Formats: sequence, C-alpha cells, structure tokens
Amino acid sequence: MLDSIKWVKGMKKTIFLFFLTILFSKIYANDAWLTASGGNCSVKDNKNTDVQMVSEIIKINMYENYCEFDILFDFYNYGDTVTLSVGFPEYSWGTETPGKIRNFKSYINNRLVKFKYQNENNNFDKWNYTVMINGWYVKEVTFEHGQHLMSRVIYESDYAGAGYPHKAVDYLYGTGKTWKNEIGKMTIEITNNTDYWIKNFRLDDTNEARNPHVFNTKWINDKLIIELNNVIPSDINSRFSLIFSHVPAYSSAFDTDHYLLLHEHVMDKEKWKYLTLKQLRIVRNSIYAHHGRIFQSQDLMDYF
Repeated sequence: MLDSIKWVKGMKKTIFLFFLTILFSKIYANDAWLTASGGNCSVKDNKNTDVQMVSEIIKINMYENYCEFDILFDFYNYGDTVTLSVGFPEYSWGTETPGKIRNFKSYINNRLVKFKYQNENNNFDKWNYTVMINGWYVKEVTFEHGQHLMSRVIYESDYAGAGYPHKAVDYLYGTGKTWKNEIGKMTIEITNNTDYWIKNFRLDDTNEARNPHVFNTKWINDKLIIELNNVIPSDINSRFSLIFSHVPAYSSAFDTDHYLLLHEHVMDKEKWKYLTLKQLRIVRNSIYAHHGRIFQSQDLMDYF
C-alpha cells in the first residue's frame, strides 16, 4: 500500500515536470529555436522542427544617421499544426554597447500583432568577434499544416561602426540554421537615400560564400538587389554587412578633399556594382575634372 502511494506521488511529480517543460522550453524565433525560463532566452540548435524558412526578403532603406529594416519571412509547415512563440533577436557585435532596435512592429499574414520583449542571459565574449544577443521580440504564432505563413517585422536601427571613416548596415541571419533545411532564398533590397558610397558586401561564412559568384547583384530602378539561394549559415553568429562611407569609391580612405585617383589607379570592378546612377556619373566625370574641365551642369560644378 505504501509503495502504491509513493508510485502515485512520483507519477504526479513526473506529469507536473512534463507540462512545466512544455510551458517553458519550446520557443521558436523567426529564425531560431529558443528555450525560455523566467523570461530569459538562449539559442538552441533544432533539427527536428517541420517548419522551413522558404524565403527571407530584407528591405533596407538607408538614411543619413540610421536605416530602416522591413523584413518578410515566408515559412512553410511540413508537419502538424502547431502554435509556437516566435522571436526576433536584438543583438550587438564587437562592442559593449547594446544595439538597440527602435519602433519595432510585427505582423503575421499582414495583421499587426502584439509582442513582448524578453531579455537574454548569456556569457558570450564581447571581444572575440562573436554575436551577443541582448533580447528577443516574442509573439505567439500558429503554423497550419501544409500552409505558408508570412511573418513581417519593421524597425529602425543606428549604423554600426566599421573602422573610420566607414559605417555598416549589419544583419544577423545565422539563427536561420535552426529551422528545417536551409533558407530557401534570401533577397536583400537596398535603397540608398543618401550620398554614402557603398564599398562592399560582406558575408560572414565560408570563403566560397564570400565569392561574388555565390550571390547575384543587380540594380532595379533605384534599388540594389543582392540574391542568395539555398543559404546554409555556418553557425549562429553568421551575419552580413554592407560597408559604406562618404568617401567616394575612387578616393583614398582618409582623403577628405576627395583627391581623384583614377588617373593613377584602375578602380576595382567589384566596386562598380554598388554605385548608384548618380555616383557612376560622378566617377565618369572625375577624369575630366582632373584635367580641368569646366562643367555646364550645376550639380557637377558644385561637386568638383
């Protein structure tokens, strides 16, 4: 009789712990699986989820002192219908100053939804070029069996430093490796509303991934489009960065007078594909300016 009572008490404790585990351990980010307890989240690798990130469209609007992100995720659920907590990470890299997000908005299938901010407890080394997750914007999402689900986030962010005089637009995509399979397609659309000269696009992954033939770059109207297919991040810390500055692509890095170097050096062809039509016009006419041409167009007269 005593043994039976102990067995029943043991079963009650086991059932309680089982449900406690369900309540506090299964959280998926929009591109990462998380565990949560007491409001703190930590990244976990998850190869058992049936939800795949089919595509990710990242629209970036560049302004003088900040940029705006508008990101659309297309998920497909191969498994049973399930309700999960979906989170978007706020992170910093290489600095003790947290990278704060402003004016964050979240949508599911074009419907504005509520979210909560959860702090991250981690022990990442801030000075070994690893990502430090500061927190997560978390929302409840139901993934229907055999259905696509569109998750959208919009927010503003300051630029990251990239060594004087350069700045960077920085984005963490590595947490996408925790969904089913690879990220089917990642499209980055950049609208440069400034006089910044974009110098290059860096992908934090293998040497092969940095090869320009791995991603396609093109211009559609005033938008710079970068496309990557079947993206498999090497680790959670994988990021991409867009490097830029006010210094023209044809000038030396520290030349505030924009001394024209094209008469001495051939410009790297990789730099051409990041320039706007206005900037290409300036580059073409810089040769004439170097030889003392007097321009008729007011904008070129003012620039040179």
